[in-house]
Amino acid sequence: MVAHQSLKYSFKKLGIHSFGVIINIHTFSRNLDWNPHIHCIFTFGGYDKK
Repeated sequence: MVAHQSLKYSFKKLGIHSFGVIINIHTFSRNLDWNPHIHCIFTFGGYDKK
C-alpha cells in the first residue's frame, strides 16, 4: 500500500525503523460526498519481540 510505503520512508529518514500502523481508507466524507482520505493509528515503543 502506498500510504504504508510513504510512512515507512518518512520514519526511516527520522531514524525510526520500527513502528506499527493501522491504516483505514475512507472514500466518503461526513455528508457522504466523494472525499478519499486515510486515517492512521500509530504505535511507538509498544512492541517487544520477546
